[in-house]
Amino acid sequence: MDKEEFIKIFKNAGSYTDKIEGIGRFCDRWCERCAFTDRCTNYQLGVDLKLDENPDDWPQQVSMMMDATLSILQEIIEEEGIDLSEAMAQEADEGRNEEETYTLVNDTVCVKDAKEYAERVKEWLEAFENKDALAMEAYYSNAAVQNSLDVIRWYQYLIFVKLSVAVNIKMREDEDEVYDPAFIEADGFAKVALVAIDSSLGAWNTLFSIHPKEEDSILDMLVRLQRLQREVEKEFPHARRFIRPGLDE
Repeated sequence: MDKEEFIKIFKNAGSYTDKIEGIGRFCDRWCERCAFTDRCTNYQLGVDLKLDENPDDWPQQVSMMMDATLSILQEIIEEEGIDLSEAMAQEADEGRNEEETYTLVNDTVCVKDAKEYAERVKEWLEAFENKDALAMEAYYSNAAVQNSLDVIRWYQYLIFVKLSVAVNIKMREDEDEVYDPAFIEADGFAKVALVAIDSSLGAWNTLFSIHPKEEDSILDMLVRLQRLQREVEKEFPHARRFIRPGLDE
């Protein structure tokens, strides 16, 4: 696919029919397990762009997509008569710089603990998979174990990423704004993290019930996740009420 074809497909995304607006913004990106792929613009766009084909070509494809995206943005800027220099100067005057924001986000308790959880999961999985071949064959022949490991892996880093985005947005939102669960984006991303935590807790509990030899290490993961869950609910007290388009309706 060349740049011109990418731009044509990207611009055509607005003509997709029977889609749920915004469903892809607050999802967990696990398309293989989603019941709404036929109503998701992001998924359809990925299919049209053939993003899952030829993984060896990804470096070149990513470079081309970035170039094409910049061209599309430049076109929009010119059409709308946007003065970027003025907008950037205003943002610099009104907000923190990115380095300060990055530090503040990563110093937030729930973000720090989510990152720590991801690191501990990495260590646990490495130790688990380094068991002898016969033990691993027995583990992976169990569908419940396989599903639990898939869930844990999928959400391992997603929780940290979604919470980082949520905290970043929360820092930029007007503190005097009246709460509306339909518009507070920070709560939407925090909701995704909470759903991922809930699913991860279920997966760890399954492993806990199946493998008594792993009880101590799994219990540590459960304690970490339960603490993180409480921290997120404290930081984003309205997140559970957020209605994600399509997914919570």
